[in-house]
Amino acid sequence: VTGLLVPLVAQRILGLAQERQRERDPGKFARDILTRLYAGDPALRILGFLDDKGVLVGHAVATIETDGVNHWMFIQQVKVDGDVGDAVSRAVELADQWASSVNPNLTARGYPPMTKMLMATHRSDAAFQRKYLFTTDRHLMIREIGASKEPK
Repeated sequence: VTGLLVPLVAQRILGLAQERQRERDPGKFARDILTRLYAGDPALRILGFLDDKGVLVGHAVATIETDGVNHWMFIQQVKVDGDVGDAVSRAVELADQWASSVNPNLTARGYPPMTKMLMATHRSDAAFQRKYLFTTDRHLMIREIGASKEPK
């Protein structure tokens, strides 16, 4: 039944990538995520948030990333439409539970347990960070190649 939501969630993923992930090709990002979804990649989770009437009002995309030794949870997208309660909190909580459930498999294979969760967001206010228990470790700043050093 939930498979019928995939095209709607796919449009949301593409739309959010076009809106907020301009540092990369939004179409390729969406295709890569959907390819991983249809391939059954166990390191990917996509959540759809439905309102009381069953209307899709939000989504989240989370992945488990690795450098070959360490692993971390990365919430790549979260977007909810309007006031839908604690959807973002639930997404973070579900990602946390997922990471915790993966840790025994990592340690059994000789890897250190996953201890970090990252979230990509356009929000940078302290209240948002406190609410979801994120701290700033470093900032990703972007500038155009060849940009003038002169103030505008």
